Amino acid sequence: MVSKYHPLQLNFKDYINSATLSDIKLRAISPRSSLIYNETELKNNDDDDILNLDDADDGVENDVIFAHWDILRARCVVFDLLFHAIYNDQCHAIPITEVVSIDVARNIITFDVSYTALLMVVKYLYTGILTTLDNCNLKIVHDVIRLADLLHLRALRIEIYGKFVTSRKHFKQMVNDSSLSVEEGSPLTPDDNLDNIEWYRGWQALKLDTFDVNLWRQSHENNFFFLNPKVLYHFDVSMYQRVASRQIVRVDEKTFQISKIVFVALSSYFKAMFVGVGSHTGGGLLWKESQHALDDIVDLNTDFVPMNAADFERLQRFLYTFDASTYYSFSNSESEHVASSSSSWSKALQSTMAAFHLSIYFGIDDLRTCLVSVLDQHFLCINSLHAIWAFSIEYEWKDIQRLCCRHFVTHFLEISMQLPVLLKLSKTMIKAALSSGAISLPTQYILEVLLKWANYHQTHIHDLLPPNTLFNEANKHFILSTRRMHGSISPQQLL
Repeated sequence: MVSKYHPLQLNFKDYINSATLSDIKLRAISPRSSLIYNETELKNNDDDDILNLDDADDGVENDVIFAHWDILRARCVVFDLLFHAIYNDQCHAIPITEVVSIDVARNIITFDVSYTALLMVVKYLYTGILTTLDNCNLKIVHDVIRLADLLHLRALRIEIYGKFVTSRKHFKQMVNDSSLSVEEGSPLTPDDNLDNIEWYRGWQALKLDTFDVNLWRQSHENNFFFLNPKVLYHFDVSMYQRVASRQIVRVDEKTFQISKIVFVALSSYFKAMFVGVGSHTGGGLLWKESQHALDDIVDLNTDFVPMNAADFERLQRFLYTFDASTYYSFSNSESEHVASSSSSWSKALQSTMAAFHLSIYFGIDDLRTCLVSVLDQHFLCINSLHAIWAFSIEYEWKDIQRLCCRHFVTHFLEISMQLPVLLKLSKTMIKAALSSGAISLPTQYILEVLLKWANYHQTHIHDLLPPNTLFNEANKHFILSTRRMHGSISPQQLL
């Protein structure tokens, strides 16, 4: 199960055009101001909140976009090729005429397009969203199309045409008047065979030994993910010494190289580790490069949270893919049958609970939310309810406690028919679940079930009843009126 949106897509405004948080700059030749068709409408359009042109001017170079290699490369094969060309000293031979120059010393790639078009495409790479083009003049539209072809972004090209469905006649007229060519190119997707694509042969001539073409071939690994995880896992020590993208960390005795920007964007712990607060643009973000050079291995071993190398490996995969199946390996229909007997199921549950520890320790709210959903859909059943509740009580996980209570209420009838399951449940869980007043069964039946539990555990039924025992809407009025008359009620009165 892959989430529709990777959390990084929602954090675009925090990590683009922040000069001190980037490791590559993209420059546009054409100035931005002269190319906006209707600047007021463009900035006020609801779809363009992320594309704030005024914010781009604050404290950064004019017509330069500050970006991140890991995001650009994991989203676009051409940026991946450019990265390898730069760090193999092959900038002079790249087969792209629209890239005017690559200034290695200043870390700037210059494109022969307008700034607005370049920012729109970068925004698309970071968010998967294309800014509306209705209020842009033809030059900007032309440049966006050229960049989509240049970077071989097939999905972007399709979306560009989709934006003009309602005004196709007008757009065609604009094209005819300007003799603008908008013919389809042959962009790259992971299912294309690179060896047979004409545009890629020019790159092959560069003989970039560090570029692995297999990272972009069709596979389940990179078919459905927003970021290509294989690119994020790619690592060459000599190459990454020259950029701030990666960091080596140690868990147990195993070392991992991680993408800083992905971990920083999703984890408050790693944000505190790698990023500081500075004066840039009124309190911007700064890489703590002086504290964590690439060859300085950051030790993540700690006594505060149980974590081994396998746990961190799963965490890294999840952050790169946002794929919930990282924490389960069976279908929902299998959960009920294997909950009480399968050792693999138990191990998967333990790894999920370990991930809960990590989500709290590393401050990854998106992981924690995802794990609650995973527990609900793939682990929580009447046979596992007791064990999962015990976990939640031991570590005071309120969100899992609420999940267990909701499951108890929803499946109360089924639980009541399986006496061994009922008798294993704890008093605190039953009492917390009853307090919701959401069990849609007759009050007498509920009390009879509770009496079975109380008799087995040699306790009084009053120990199970929460202070406001309403059970359900049908019984609510009776209980409240009885309390006003007599001060308290007994189970016998309800029966």
